[in-house]
Amino acid sequence: MGAGIHKLVLGFVAVSAGAAIVYSACLLLVGERLLGMLYGNGYVAFTRIVPLLSCNLILITASQGVQMGLRAMNAPRHVFVAFLIGELCTCTFGLAFTWAWGIQGASLGLCLSTLSFVSVIGFRFYKVISQQRSRTCPDRPEWDGSRDRRAVVELPTLACR
Repeated sequence: MGAGIHKLVLGFVAVSAGAAIVYSACLLLVGERLLGMLYGNGYVAFTRIVPLLSCNLILITASQGVQMGLRAMNAPRHVFVAFLIGELCTCTFGLAFTWAWGIQGASLGLCLSTLSFVSVIGFRFYKVISQQRSRTCPDRPEWDGSRDRRAVVELPTLACR
């Protein structure tokens, strides 16, 4: 189960992050004009935060596949821990950066909290996959040169690949 989910999660992360990158690139190219058209130039001064918000969008979109994978592997506590650490970063860095630099600081704090969340959830996903592999993969015989290589029989499971 571990390798199948692992490949599925990585595929979903690649597709969703790719879509978020394309969307963010479009926002970066036409963001100022789009804000001008939609809101009558009232928010054009805030286009300087679009790159930070685009970065945040890519990170949070990439984390969705990993979150779903952990939940599918019946490990929601790891998702909770990642959210908790992300929220702690929001409450500390986000508030401090907002106080110091206003809306740009708030955007930077949001990116840092999302980065911490993505880092923790990625690490936790890797640990769960590693634990599942160690439980399902028998010790593989090592070839010591004393016997013919063809005599070593190995029965890999799906999770061992």
